[in-house]
Amino acid sequence: MDRAQIFMIIFVVGYFGITLGLRILLLYKNTKINATKNFGKEEKTKRAERIIQLAIFLLIVIIVNFLFIPNNYKYLLPIQILERSWLQSFGFMLSIGGLVLGFRAQLQMKNS
Repeated sequence: MDRAQIFMIIFVVGYFGITLGLRILLLYKNTKINATKNFGKEEKTKRAERIIQLAIFLLIVIIVNFLFIPNNYKYLLPIQILERSWLQSFGFMLSIGGLVLGFRAQLQMKNS
């Protein structure tokens, strides 16, 4: 397993586990509101929800191919210049910074 794959695992655990999962648990604990339910009945809300679900599905497909099926990863059209190790390290640091800012923003929203 190379450094980029380790970065990917850390990012995925941070994103799904901390930024999404922990915040959903905290919200449920404080308000008894299940944040995974579909709140909106409007068509625009449903459309946005479907787009987000598609994006998360595609993210999972890319992650699985990158981590476990490296022969398939080349078919996802990776950008060759981004394969440099210093760019991967820089991108990892940016993504962790984004996770921290996103989680902090969610904490600032409290129960709204």
